[in-house]
Amino acid sequence: MTKKILGLDLGTNSIGWALIEVDENNIPIRIISMGSRIIPLSSDDRDQFQKGQTISKNQDRTKARTQRKGYDRKQLKKSDDFKYSLKKILTELNIYPSKELLQLPSLDLWKIRSDAAAENTIITSEQLGRIFYMLNQKRGYKSARSEANEDKKDTEYVAEVKGRYTELKDRKQTIGQYFYDELLVSNKNDTYFQVKKKVYPREAYIEEFDTIINTQRKKHSFLTNEVVEKLRNEIIYYQRKLKSQKGLVSVCEFEGFNTTYIDRETLKDKTTFTGPKVAPKTSPLFKFVKYGNQ
Repeated sequence: MTKKILGLDLGTNSIGWALIEVDENNIPIRIISMGSRIIPLSSDDRDQFQKGQTISKNQDRTKARTQRKGYDRKQLKKSDDFKYSLKKILTELNIYPSKELLQLPSLDLWKIRSDAAAENTIITSEQLGRIFYMLNQKRGYKSARSEANEDKKDTEYVAEVKGRYTELKDRKQTIGQYFYDELLVSNKNDTYFQVKKKVYPREAYIEEFDTIINTQRKKHSFLTNEVVEKLRNEIIYYQRKLKSQKGLVSVCEFEGFNTTYIDRETLKDKTTFTGPKVAPKTSPLFKFVKYGNQ
């Protein structure tokens, strides 16, 4: 009685294969077929392959697409035609910062932001508009974790962000006041302090915004409840809800069925596979079936 054996030769960027027929004593009788498959890999892909890391072209495309979406949304926020344009409301309130304020040196800008939260200092309406413009550029870290996953352990990055926030509250300072003090010391001692690496959660920025509003509301009459609500919740700290991914859930292969309908555009019959969706892994029914099959 003969049997067939498939042999594979795995290389860094190729796979060789041969299918042979052997007898009862595993002595080769003949080569049924053989060939090779060349895998075109870039230098980075080859390094990942040699390290045993999975390579996915879709992952690279998804990453690039996400970056493009982020860039497009950032450009949209700056556009005057955007429904929640900060520039539009600042112009309507006549507090849009001048070119001189927009090009203000970093240390001077942080001083204005620090003074905006202090009771004993006065800033102009244009300077306050410049602070709103600055707050809109960097809004802090906000986790996309759902309420159901809040009990999960934080990553090292998130733990550092929360730790900085705790230290900031202990100092009883806003972000602007803390950064200005650090930049001032750095400037005097001729050292380097990088603001970009000091990431704080969204809550810290919102608390600073509220502090600035409560301080400046007494000095600027245009800060009505309606204006503050629009600036805070509809423009600067507006967060779009995550889009539903239910459409990506596949149809159950056991209970699904083919159905035919007429396409409105082509007026031709079109067949699609439809039916109940598969159960999520968190479903008790899924767990019951999984344990039953083990």
